[in-house]
Amino acid sequence: MPLSHRCAAVLGLSLMTTAFGSGLAIAAQTLHVDLMERGNGQMMIKTSAEPLKAGKVTFDVANKSHDIEHEFLIARLTVTPDKVPYDETRGKVREDDLKELHELGDIDAGKTGTMTLDLKPGKYLLFCNLPGHYKAGMYRVLTVTK
Repeated sequence: MPLSHRCAAVLGLSLMTTAFGSGLAIAAQTLHVDLMERGNGQMMIKTSAEPLKAGKVTFDVANKSHDIEHEFLIARLTVTPDKVPYDETRGKVREDDLKELHELGDIDAGKTGTMTLDLKPGKYLLFCNLPGHYKAGMYRVLTVTK
């Protein structure tokens, strides 16, 4: 590339940086999440990639079940999954006792949903909180790094 073209390219990049600020906007990462059954009453959450970088994350959630409704929630994890506050009578995690809880809501069998969150570094619990689903294994720990 001739020197004059390189100078023009550098000048153009410099002007773009000045016009749009010193930081460039970074697109949200997308995490594909599948909600499914394993058989024998066991359930699971499968994700496309881990760990994720801190920042905006779009959760693309698919209920892979043919006939069971699921829901998708995410909360900041401060204990191990077996220590998450759980109401045995209702068969559900006690949502009011969780930190930074976000809920996509119920997803019918075969349907999808999305939500975007700005996540800080740490551990997060992805889970379904319909009665009995958490204890059937429908949760996953997600690590978010700096």
